[in-house]
Amino acid sequence: MLPRVSLEVSGTTMLALLKYLEHRCFFSDKTMNEAVDHAILEWIRVQHAAEVITPVVEGYRWKNLFLPSGTMLEVRTRQGVHRADVRGNEIIFHGQAVSPNQFVAACAGADRNAWREIALRIPGERYWKWASALRDEAARLAELEKQATASAIAAGIPVPVVKPPPKKWLTEARERRLCDRRNGRDNDDIDNE
Repeated sequence: MLPRVSLEVSGTTMLALLKYLEHRCFFSDKTMNEAVDHAILEWIRVQHAAEVITPVVEGYRWKNLFLPSGTMLEVRTRQGVHRADVRGNEIIFHGQAVSPNQFVAACAGADRNAWREIALRIPGERYWKWASALRDEAARLAELEKQATASAIAAGIPVPVVKPPPKKWLTEARERRLCDRRNGRDNDDIDNE
């Protein structure tokens, strides 16, 4: 067992702890030191429970829609069916990293609304779904989650904090494009984009 150490606690905190413990009849079988030990350990337990760590999942973030790695994208035109897929954190079409808008423009030859033109098949799903339908579904779920969180906070229920995965903003393809641009243009032009 480790030796005991002293901690300075503000008078306000100590008074609040004593009142709480007295109200809960905590002193019936415990000393003050045991009560403080218990309070600190309980606080640590709550902090650990609140830290829900999400696994890092690779994929492409398209506004409010997350496309996990392995998602297939499809655009149908008069010329045929065109497909791309999400590999890592990028959408790959004919070996090149593209945005959804660039994918549609390359397939259809004109600017169109990528949300309406792209069908998606998420890994593990059997059917293709329109990107616009998945976007609307994601927005509805986000709104429901927001309402549930607000209700829980209002009721005094602790809400776990979900830490998002770290953002990897400089992917290999972006880094290559940045280097290509810097070779042909001034750094000031790139920073203004």
